[in-house]
Amino acid sequence: MDLNNLQLDGGDSGVSSLQHIHLNDKSIRIGRQTGIFNENENATSVCIGYEVCQASNNISNNTYIGYQAGQHSSSNDKNNVFIGCKSGNKNDNGSDNVFIGHEAGSANRSGDGNVFVGDKCGMLNANGLNNVFLGRLSGMNNTNGENNVFVGSSAGTFNRDGHSNVFMGPSSGEFNSVGNLNVFMGSESGNQNTNGSHNVFCGSMAGKQNEDGRNNTFVGHQSGQFNKSGDQNCIIGYQAGQYNYNGSDNVFIGIQTGLKNAHGNMNVFIGTETGKHSISSSNNVFIGNNCGFSNEIGFNNVYIGAECGANSSSSTNNIFIGWKAGHQGTRASLVILHALDPHEIDIKERLSTTEENVYSDALNITFRNMYGTFQIHTLPNVPFTLHEYMFQNEIEETRSNYTSVVDEHGSSGSTKSFLLF
Repeated sequence: MDLNNLQLDGGDSGVSSLQHIHLNDKSIRIGRQTGIFNENENATSVCIGYEVCQASNNISNNTYIGYQAGQHSSSNDKNNVFIGCKSGNKNDNGSDNVFIGHEAGSANRSGDGNVFVGDKCGMLNANGLNNVFLGRLSGMNNTNGENNVFVGSSAGTFNRDGHSNVFMGPSSGEFNSVGNLNVFMGSESGNQNTNGSHNVFCGSMAGKQNEDGRNNTFVGHQSGQFNKSGDQNCIIGYQAGQYNYNGSDNVFIGIQTGLKNAHGNMNVFIGTETGKHSISSSNNVFIGNNCGFSNEIGFNNVYIGAECGANSSSSTNNIFIGWKAGHQGTRASLVILHALDPHEIDIKERLSTTEENVYSDALNITFRNMYGTFQIHTLPNVPFTLHEYMFQNEIEETRSNYTSVVDEHGSSGSTKSFLLF
């Protein structure tokens, strides 16, 4: 017997591994009925355990350790490492794999270049290539998915054909089935994703309920948590956009920004709790802490400044600029509060307006190219001067044909109503 070969076998029902081992091979076989059909005289494999590598007839450079590890390996399997009970059990033609753990990669047929480490990790993988699954049940149901990296207990457990995904964290991407090119990082991030692709979810439970949403970026604990089918959202911050359901094309940046937005589209909310109670509002721009805080269904608004339009729930077509500008606004208004030094405001190019409101602490207000009915509300005991201009044929005319209906000063400030024509 060649000294390069070592075999120890207790025998089983009179069957000895000695019957099927060439004397000059370089293999190590230890265990009952282990490697009994290996007939390659140049084999260089290590098989240790009961019924290990039973069916192989042409294997090289493999290491199989554990009960029925690589049991059905055959036909040119090369460079595999299977360690654990039934690890790589049905491998057939698969090469360059590392399966470590109870039933890790047990159903692998022809998949190559995989690394599965953990109990039942990649258990049902059949033809998937170049996957890395680390953690108990990670990638367990993967069949044809390729180029995936799943790290953490139950990460990508139900992935079937999804490819090129990176799931890191316990239960991250657990129910992903055919979603591709996703990056989920954090416990339960993207947990319910099934078909969604091209998403980036970073943070515990970020995008947890996403099913079909595509091209989303959620960063922060519970950011976009309940998003189901919303697409093209950029949501960054603790619980930002948490209850977004099918809203799309939104940008939410800040703590609890756009928290309750469910169906609103094409919004930009920036600041802590900005647009927090938005439900179905769309086409809004809110910038500043608590800006548009109570807006629920309003649309086409621009609010800039802390607490700007904070108590407005349904305002539409507004421009609020400054701290607490339009704080109580509930109707269509042009509102500007707290003008900068020298306390002058120049309002241009707003045409054919009716019953618009202007709130300001400016001492001088200039209107250009405007007509309609207006009201100006100033801060308490603040006098102001009104200038009104009309442009006709590019020649500026100074006009004073407005009617002052109310000119009162009191605790609520001064109000002037006038008609421009």
